[in-house]
Amino acid sequence: MLITKDYLESLNPCKNRFDHYLTCYSNWQGTLEAFLALPELTHEDKKWVFVRSIDKDKLRLVAADFAERVLHIYESKYPNDDRPRKAIEAARKGATATAAHAAADVAAYAADAAAYAANAAAYAANAAAYAADAAAYAANAAVRKEEEQAQIEIMKKYAREALKGEATKGAE
Repeated sequence: MLITKDYLESLNPCKNRFDHYLTCYSNWQGTLEAFLALPELTHEDKKWVFVRSIDKDKLRLVAADFAERVLHIYESKYPNDDRPRKAIEAARKGATATAAHAAADVAAYAADAAAYAANAAAYAANAAAYAADAAAYAANAAVRKEEEQAQIEIMKKYAREALKGEATKGAE
């Protein structure tokens, strides 16, 4: 996938953030991974584009990775609550379990599993968002910057995988 100003405009960004992009990078184009490395864009702007550009099945894995990075913060405060950990596990297994049930032609069970996986993914995504925001807005700016960079690296990993997937499809 090539990120260009036309592509970004097609995502319907807010005017002031798009204008900021044009001010800094009006003629830039490149891969999603390269986009994530642009220094003049905010972390929030990079996440916004990433979420709208990555395959939705991969997005639940990204959310699980984000949540897993800060899960220890939640678990230290609520050591007896394993729901976020279970939601992360379910989000990681969701698509595989659903596919296995569908292949076995157990339609009703597959539908239930898909609904459970979707709910677990949504829970993990919400947990990831809240936990990442909690970590990102920590009082220590260095910690916040470190967490943002870790999230960028996670997003770059999935952007590279998506690019490899596109290259493989193009070669077939």
